[in-house]
Amino acid sequence: MAKGGGPLNRVKKELVQLQERGAVVHTDLRRSHRSLYEHLASLYIWWRSARDINGYLEQEYSSLNLKPRTIEGINFRPLLVLIWGFNATTPAQTALYSRTLNAVHNEYEAHPALYAKDGVAKLANFIEMAGGAIKLAGYGAQGDDEDDAENGGPSQKWSKVELDLKARERLLADALAYTNAASLPAVEIERHVATEQDADYVLMLVKKTPDGFKFVG
Repeated sequence: MAKGGGPLNRVKKELVQLQERGAVVHTDLRRSHRSLYEHLASLYIWWRSARDINGYLEQEYSSLNLKPRTIEGINFRPLLVLIWGFNATTPAQTALYSRTLNAVHNEYEAHPALYAKDGVAKLANFIEMAGGAIKLAGYGAQGDDEDDAENGGPSQKWSKVELDLKARERLLADALAYTNAASLPAVEIERHVATEQDADYVLMLVKKTPDGFKFVG
């Protein structure tokens, strides 16, 4: 253990700075993820319009001189290379996001009326609620083998209940990360709060008032 006021105070000060910086980095990371989801959703919506123009995408793809590749589902690699360019992509990246876009396509085709308006925002929400582009693509899921992950097998399906649970888990994780980094003061809640079995934390909405804090829900 460090002795003396100087080193100890310095370390404590640096800890606070790191915690504050960690909160900022975490926020920036979430924003960058959200930007990716919105970009993939925009790319997919554009593809739906472009494919309806006879011969247009085929002409654009032909200039890329990509080797033919057979995968399960739609091969979105030419689209990704067309948008991002050769220098900004790798085969692993295009394989990953091609699978993500296939999952997005399946979702859109299953609920076209839902995405007819504000499709980009809603599809971005779908990707986020599914755990992100990587999880939606099926990478890292139980039962996936290396060959499936490499060659673009069927994407993982998520039920509404699973999505709701994952959203709650992410909200709780984000709340804990923020409060720990920001060193927020604790507030005593004088009422019984129902929690999940064996849960140490629960999410709630509390409003700050002139008289203190008011439990909202």
